[in-house]
Amino acid sequence: MNIQCILCSIFVACILFLPNKLLAQSTSNESDELKHHDKHYHLSGFAGFTSDYKGKNGFKLGIEYEYRINDHVGLGGTFDFTGADFQIFGLSAGATFYPFKFPLIFAAGIGAKYSHEKWKEFYRGVLLYDFHLDNISIGPMVMYDVFSDEKDIISTGITIGFSL
Repeated sequence: MNIQCILCSIFVACILFLPNKLLAQSTSNESDELKHHDKHYHLSGFAGFTSDYKGKNGFKLGIEYEYRINDHVGLGGTFDFTGADFQIFGLSAGATFYPFKFPLIFAAGIGAKYSHEKWKEFYRGVLLYDFHLDNISIGPMVMYDVFSDEKDIISTGITIGFSL
């Protein structure tokens, strides 16, 4: 079984099964923030610029989905494309953490990239600061992808999202 099958299976399982079980268990324990907004799903797009330590550069475009479990944790995944010098398609799944009362967000995940007709795994860390206007979020983002046999890449950009 290759890495893409494993990642897709994990991602689909998280999206389809985990939210329903957690929602059924946590309806009485939800915080005031989630009770007022009653929005557990968040869909966003991001755009930015990517570079590595070899001097490669390119743009990055992607979409992100998150299921917000409670005030402090969310689960989700991304699909993104990094162009120009890179030509990479990437899929990742992971967890999002909200440790503070202000909207500084940390995320960590594992993913696979498709480049040069091969799939390779990577680890992803994200730092994001979200500003909210009702159901809309916007904020700067820094994304760092670690590869085992290649140079790591860093992406900076902006996200715009909607709570559903």
